[in-house]
Formats: sequence, structure tokens, C-alpha cells
Amino acid sequence: MTHEFKQVLWVSTPLGDGIAILHIDYGPQHNGTLMVALESGEIKYMETNQVRMCRNDTAGISCGPKRVVAMRNVNVPRLMGKMGTVVSEKGSSVTVQFEDETQTDVVERTQLLFL
Repeated sequence: MTHEFKQVLWVSTPLGDGIAILHIDYGPQHNGTLMVALESGEIKYMETNQVRMCRNDTAGISCGPKRVVAMRNVNVPRLMGKMGTVVSEKGSSVTVQFEDETQTDVVERTQLLFL
């Protein structure tokens, strides 16, 4: 039996994080299989015992640090288009450690694209 997920289901695999696309159930004597679209763009089939639910933004579940990209309207032009890791969040402000930067920057949530 095959089930296609209608919602985004982020999962963590030995090959990296990705989105589960569908589940294939071969019956009670076999592990199920997930088709996963990895962040690298690869599509891989993984047994369910190799996969963990990684992120559910609604429930506040995260398997690792949140990654962001500074958008065009960011208040610090040198950060535009840079990727970073969320250090902390407070209200509408997000403290981010951007790649190739030595200090953290506080950026408005609306100026970031969460990956």
C-alpha cells in the first residue's frame, strides 16, 4: 500500500534532512519505505527505521538548528542573500549567526526566509 503525504513532513536521515513524499507499506513482515527528497535535491528511498521526524514548525519540533536566508528587504544590506543559523528568537526579532560573519545579527522575522 502506498500513501502520499499531503502536508510537508520534514525528516532526518543518515544522508541529511529532507521532505518525506510518500510511504510504501509492504506488510507486517517488512519495514516500510519512505521516498525522501533530500535538501541536496536527491530523491532516496529509506526504510522507516532509518528516518526520524525532523521538524514541525507548528508544534515547535526541530531536530537541529533552524537555517535562514536574509531576504532582499533586510535592514543590513551586507547580509542580503546570506545563509545563517538561528541562535535565538524573541518575539519578532531573531538573532542569527550568518555564514562568514564573526558576530551575530538581530534581524526582524519578516526579513528572513526560514528553510
